[in-house]
Amino acid sequence: AKVDDRDDAEDEAEDEGKAASAPVSPASKAPAVARARALPQHVAHAEPTKKKAKKRKKKDRKKTAQAESSSSGGMGTIVGMAIGGTCTFAIDGAPRGKGANVQAQVPAGTHTVTCDGKAKTVRVKAGKPSAAAFKL
Repeated sequence: AKVDDRDDAEDEAEDEGKAASAPVSPASKAPAVARARALPQHVAHAEPTKKKAKKRKKKDRKKTAQAESSSSGGMGTIVGMAIGGTCTFAIDGAPRGKGANVQAQVPAGTHTVTCDGKAKTVRVKAGKPSAAAFKL
């Protein structure tokens, strides 16, 4: 029994040499090249990567949470802060008191907080606090 001591690399090199010496017409070669190029693009579009799928799921959850907060009309909290003194706070034009801080429950959505004539727009999400800070 004869044992073949050649490794796979030598076998492949020999096979490539035979293939190179065999005549191949350019017409029969072209479709194989075109298929080889088309396959990776097709495969890349067929299955999204795990990272992309995870991003998409996270984005969908965000959209769902935003839709629920705006459609359910939940309540959120506005925290107004006067930094360096006190002021008279108002939320959407309604007076909320005088002091360094004010806290109020408001419906989810966009609100205007004023502190002695300075105004800031605050977006409130249901169940979450939102802050407006004023430097005096």
